[in-house]
Amino acid sequence: LLSTIASSPFDVVKSRVMGQPLNADGSGQLYRGMIDCFVKSAKNEGVLSLYNGFVPNFSRVVPRVVIVFIVMENLKAAFG
Repeated sequence: LLSTIASSPFDVVKSRVMGQPLNADGSGQLYRGMIDCFVKSAKNEGVLSLYNGFVPNFSRVVPRVVIVFIVMENLKAAFG
């Protein structure tokens, strides 16, 4: 849970920076970089906009963590 909360804003910003339209020289039309994207997104859409897509990401992470936990506990019980 904590890792998803901490990494979600960076995933959103990375997606926005990489998906923005480009100028002829290859520079971004909307953002100059990650910090600019963080600031503009929080200012224009609110801080919670940095958590867009949190539920699908969390839903993807939880089953994997649960499976790993169960497997590790079973291996620990079987092999000490």
